[in-house]
Amino acid sequence: MINRTKYSDTILSLGVVQFVEALAFFLPQSFYPMYITSLGATVASVGVFISAFTLASALFSPKIGQLSDKIGRKKLIIYGLTGDVVFGILTVIVPSWYWLLVIRFLNGALSAAATIPTEALIVDSSSFHNRGEILGFTSACAMAGRWTGPVFGGFIQWVSNQLGLSTINSYRVPFFVDSLLAFAAIFLVAQRVIDSGPKHVNMDESKSERASISFTPSMKVMLFFAFTYGGALGLTMPLTALLYNDKFGVKPLTIGTIISLTGLIGLVSSWVAGRFSDNVGRKPVLAVGEGLGRLMGYLLPLMPSVYLTALCHFFRKTGFSIGKPAMDGIKADVAPVEYRGEYFGYFNIAYSVGDITFPVIGTYLYSTYLDSVYSLGRLSVPGYALPYLLSSTLGFIGLFSVLILITSNKH
Repeated sequence: MINRTKYSDTILSLGVVQFVEALAFFLPQSFYPMYITSLGATVASVGVFISAFTLASALFSPKIGQLSDKIGRKKLIIYGLTGDVVFGILTVIVPSWYWLLVIRFLNGALSAAATIPTEALIVDSSSFHNRGEILGFTSACAMAGRWTGPVFGGFIQWVSNQLGLSTINSYRVPFFVDSLLAFAAIFLVAQRVIDSGPKHVNMDESKSERASISFTPSMKVMLFFAFTYGGALGLTMPLTALLYNDKFGVKPLTIGTIISLTGLIGLVSSWVAGRFSDNVGRKPVLAVGEGLGRLMGYLLPLMPSVYLTALCHFFRKTGFSIGKPAMDGIKADVAPVEYRGEYFGYFNIAYSVGDITFPVIGTYLYSTYLDSVYSLGRLSVPGYALPYLLSSTLGFIGLFSVLILITSNKH
């Protein structure tokens, strides 16, 4: 039973927004490259479309966060969701790939208006003593959208094709469904969310009164952690399907099933870990979660069978699920209340820089050293393991920087 004193209508509604936003981003994962190429783009340009969304979101995040600190979170969330509705429909009717690229970029910018104020308002609406649990709950909502998105989108596309729509039109239907979900979320936010963030003030007055954000050492450490976290994720994100296929000959449907199931099974761990971080502290929970995830990253590419690889995959994702609410809690704890939205925007930039740049390094290492083998004493390390080893090492560097350099009380 959900405790209504903790899980207010605002928190539950923002959890739905987190779910819808994550679902929207991952909904086209199983067919998006085919949709892009069907509009005339090349396979090599697929990464540009994905990066355009992330880049726009990162670039606009600090300003949007700053604006939410000045005028409140709720109206910006509604604006962002409205953008999702409009650009989702435009994605359905877009006539060519270059218009799709423009729409993708603009959608990324407006999506930041939904995500950054939502994250800030979740923290605004929780207390210091239950912040971890609330962040664990909303993180679980986002992960539910992330892991169900590809399956949901692929199913809608398949059904549309079976009902007689052409292949290219079947790719368009999931975007329309996404717009409907965002439209429903607008009404939910408008009716149920209470803006408990900074008070609404006159914009001209706020410009003259508000000083520039000052970054404390702990805030800087968390920005470095965000960069390493995004980089570690980016190094291996494009390689999961390739590893299962190149090493074991696993088919795409099975790969997708492994990815979704390993994510969904570990979903509840985020919620539980968030509550645990309120009792024993953020840093111990972050250490356990991130440590487990990074250790599994070292072992995963060395496993001799599909089953053991999938098991490492499961524990890796579970570790990251455990660490996520603690990470978000520390981020919220170190951010000044009056600059919370703006700082969350800078955090998103730091994360996105790593997430955008390191996939290039990961795919280069994987393709270049795929058939190589290196000896470390009695241990033979295949070349395709290099991105995973580098990913875990980078992740541990970020983790130790937080554990060593950020000083705090019990929490």
